[in-house]
Amino acid sequence: MIVGMPDSDTVRDAIIELTGSSALSPEDVARALLDQDLLAGPPEDALHAIHTMLQNDTDFVEVAAGIAYVPALLEGTAWTVWVDPADAAEGYVRCKPHLDPLLWWMIGGEVEIIDAAGASFGLIETEGVWLDDRELDVAFLPTPLLAELGGGWATVTVTGGATRWTRCANPPAPDGRQADAIRSGFAGVADGEARWSHMDLSPPVGLRFTAGERPLYEALVDDREAFVGTPIAPLPELYRAAGLEERRGILAEQGFDWHALHAWQQASLFRYRFGLGPVQCDLLRAALTALAKAEAVSEAVSEAVSEAVSDAVVDDATPLDAHMIQLIGEALDDSAVAAAFWQSCQENRNDAASLLRFATATGGDEPAVGIGWLLARALDLSGQTAESVAVVDRLIAAGATHTMLLEDAAGFAADRGDAVGAYRLLLAAGVEEDLAAAFDDDQRDDPTPAQMLLREVRGWATHRPPTTARRNDPCPCGSGRKYKACHLGREQFPLADRALWMWEKAGRFLRAKHPDAAFDIAELMADGDDQMADELVESTLVADIALHEGGVFADFIACRNVLLPDDEALLAGQWSLVDRGVFEIEELGRDQMQVRNVATGDRITIVNMTPSDHTRVGSFLVGRPLPVADVHRAFSGFFAIGPSRVTAWLDAIATGDPFEVAAQFAAHLRPPTLQNTDGEAMLMHTLTFSVPDDAGPQLTAGGLERADDDGTWHLFRAAADGLGGQTVLATLRLAGSELLVETNSAERAATALQMVRAAVRDAELIDTATDALDMSGRGSAGRRSALGQGPLGLAMSDDPEAGEALAAFIADYERRWLDESIPALGGRTPRECAKDPIGREQVAQLLASFRVPTDGSPGLMNPDRIRAALGLTTRV
Repeated sequence: MIVGMPDSDTVRDAIIELTGSSALSPEDVARALLDQDLLAGPPEDALHAIHTMLQNDTDFVEVAAGIAYVPALLEGTAWTVWVDPADAAEGYVRCKPHLDPLLWWMIGGEVEIIDAAGASFGLIETEGVWLDDRELDVAFLPTPLLAELGGGWATVTVTGGATRWTRCANPPAPDGRQADAIRSGFAGVADGEARWSHMDLSPPVGLRFTAGERPLYEALVDDREAFVGTPIAPLPELYRAAGLEERRGILAEQGFDWHALHAWQQASLFRYRFGLGPVQCDLLRAALTALAKAEAVSEAVSEAVSEAVSDAVVDDATPLDAHMIQLIGEALDDSAVAAAFWQSCQENRNDAASLLRFATATGGDEPAVGIGWLLARALDLSGQTAESVAVVDRLIAAGATHTMLLEDAAGFAADRGDAVGAYRLLLAAGVEEDLAAAFDDDQRDDPTPAQMLLREVRGWATHRPPTTARRNDPCPCGSGRKYKACHLGREQFPLADRALWMWEKAGRFLRAKHPDAAFDIAELMADGDDQMADELVESTLVADIALHEGGVFADFIACRNVLLPDDEALLAGQWSLVDRGVFEIEELGRDQMQVRNVATGDRITIVNMTPSDHTRVGSFLVGRPLPVADVHRAFSGFFAIGPSRVTAWLDAIATGDPFEVAAQFAAHLRPPTLQNTDGEAMLMHTLTFSVPDDAGPQLTAGGLERADDDGTWHLFRAAADGLGGQTVLATLRLAGSELLVETNSAERAATALQMVRAAVRDAELIDTATDALDMSGRGSAGRRSALGQGPLGLAMSDDPEAGEALAAFIADYERRWLDESIPALGGRTPRECAKDPIGREQVAQLLASFRVPTDGSPGLMNPDRIRAALGLTTRV
């Protein structure tokens, strides 16, 4: 509901009536709505309310004349589209360019497909699909329709606010009046375009272009009669007849300078993404183009600028020469350009070998600062750490102040254990020291790698380690020199303290050198939940899987062994031998615990930990505690599991496969799923049949049990527990010539379908609807089903006797549920879980997710009654 709009649907309907099949200015619409008392307040408030209401409504579009209602604008038009046979086999049709004017409307998800008789096939679904190295919009159509249309042309007719798709033997030729209307529409849009005025990103004078669908809408508003009743040729052909051409959604006049457009687009994108100035944009483009040429490819330099760079490489085929090499040097000498260059290379997945070849070819034996920085990065990326460090050290010793170079030098200093040196280099690079702001989600997006490094080293750099001898005493290192002349001021923190820092170094290496490893694991664990994946990819748990099972820690040792202090290198070697394990808690203290490795029987002490309120002696944990001196620390934390999951975890750990381990974590992270008494996934099914007048007697004769006199039947089967009870497989209700069948799983729906077809002559299935249940027994939108049933698939009734029977059934089901294996409890029964602390917490949390039944919901299990039966008197 919008402020000032007592009924937004009424206002919307009024706007549709006002605009008709043409367009009306927002001011005229606002005045008309104010006159009809559908809006209140001053005209500017009415205008704001209209824009707010329509900004995300795909049924409306803005044209030069104002607001237009797309279904009315398109009504009676017939568009021609090619249906590729391979696309049809995948279930979709490409929307661009042939269906440009329908795309925005279809994206709203309310466009229907009808047949010649007006019967509905359902709604068109649209989605972006990665095709031909870019994302394209496609429309998903019913399989039978695609089978008919695939491999030929089709006509899409807009009629009655729906679309009718039919085979087209031969596409129509371009119509002259339609071409003139589109040419006029293009001129009006291109000349009046002002969308690039922000950030001084206006295109060069004479570069006239626009999005492909906009001239079409203008043409429909200006001369709709030219398009109604006259088949429309494939749009590329119609554009050519109008003196226009289309490339990847952009429409321009024939002979247009596409190279100039791509160059401007890329410069605009660089300014928007990286905050570069015009000269910097030119330098970055020159460096990226040179890299693409050096590899003799015309593919995208980055996903974000693929179109611009790809065409730029093709159009500008001048080989690398001295001038181009000079431009590359100038580009990379600029720290901001170098940072943008590296980010683009990462997005394009340029490998270490290609970057190393490029840096070597352009830099010679003694490269300048910018190319030297790139050479060092490429060497480090290829695992040649010592060579990379040598290049960086030479440039820093020569006084280089290149920001990216200083940050890389700081990383190497941190790996050496020189926190003070790393800290000074980062400050010299201008890295933001206000880390509270840098890591505040409300103030910025993500901290930069340099800011994360600053946070890593600052504590070590600003707190000096204790001295180990008096100034004039012999140095403890055994050099024979006095302490003041040897290690005074260069002390290190004890290894037990630096163990955490080494863990952070390994995490930094993972983020810089193997970012995809953590992402792939997080994506698997999140099971399609993008928000959860974003959270998991930053977690120490995912990092540990990538480091250990994923093999990244071995690479860390191989690459950084030349930099790590000797004692850290030795400790890293020990860590690499430690596998993940399942541990049983034997003793529990305030900040430590003793655990037993279930697989090996080894007992270890874990320190520097804070047990949760749910941690109990006898419970099981999954983790990888690492040795530090004579104790262990779990830098990646522990994960509690139930006893029934121990074997599965041991099997997964034994494989050493990161994805097998991640899959076990994923199983725990998924929300509990409901199952019926047959162990089938709970998914409410409502089947609608068209049946003859005598369907009732046929149902009774077919073995169904009549529930009462209101036309309801139940399909029963003996309960699988052998206790003599009955299981309700489905409930059926007859309403005139329609029979509604409701059940709670796909398997039971299939049984009910076979039963109805066997029992009722001429029964025809006309609709199937499904609705997932959450843990409370509600549907995915909290809806009640068509028959008013609860989660167990039992029909509700106002009949007192039926209500008593239902209540008795629910109570009996609850008693049996106490001793059933529940997947949400790790396969244990609720009664088994109630006997140990961890299990009690699990079953308490499960019951807390149940909805408490009210007088209007007698078909739900009563969690309070179950708590009482299990001795769980406190509701969570």
